[in-house]
Amino acid sequence: MHGSADTLVLKGEFGQAALVQDLQASFGVGLPVDETQMWYFVGDIYRSIAMRLGPATDGGKANAGTLTYYYLRRGIRELGKGDDVTPDLPLRELELLQPRRFLKRLAGQTGLKMPEHDSSWLGWAAMMLCFGAAAGLAFGIPPLPLNWPAALMTLALAFLLPLFDPGRFPAGCRTVRDLAEKAAGLNYARLRGDGAAGDAEAIWKALLGVLSSHTDTPAREITPNTRLVTGEMEPEHITYH
Repeated sequence: MHGSADTLVLKGEFGQAALVQDLQASFGVGLPVDETQMWYFVGDIYRSIAMRLGPATDGGKANAGTLTYYYLRRGIRELGKGDDVTPDLPLRELELLQPRRFLKRLAGQTGLKMPEHDSSWLGWAAMMLCFGAAAGLAFGIPPLPLNWPAALMTLALAFLLPLFDPGRFPAGCRTVRDLAEKAAGLNYARLRGDGAAGDAEAIWKALLGVLSSHTDTPAREITPNTRLVTGEMEPEHITYH
């Protein structure tokens, strides 16, 4: 039995702004700024979206994750990455292409938005070099104070390394099924138009799919009562009704 998360900390430089952008793209709805500023719990986000999607009975009967799997299976086959694609197929067996390139090409092949890849050690090395270069430019590099050429070369390398970063599949994406479930949340409006269910459960699962790309909290631990925490708000006195 899994516990529930008390808080949901949004990751990334732009936090809630990036989340709102993805929600609007996924669900095909507009979310006014004054309304999003009043989101204190995940349940608030759900209500904002459900209110704009219309009656919960609208849409088809197909499972969004299953529908996404069939799109992914066709796209993988068209990329020449295997004919025997099953939901339980490990993604590592498809790494004939680098994960970053694979996700990008699969997005182009299926027309679906794919989750962002995670950085490999090259990406983290680039980040460390960037910090090192910034420190060198600001304070000089011991034992050669104000060694500008070395700092500039380090900065250039920091910008070049990500171009060679093969990336890793997103956290929690081990199989084709995992990728389908995550991608389903990022493409709700498209899938609903293609016959995916539009009931309350389907909307909630799609919302979890989007949230999972913006937090390290496992989707199974997120509830309507999970408090939303960003750099802009940390409500301590608000209770959820």
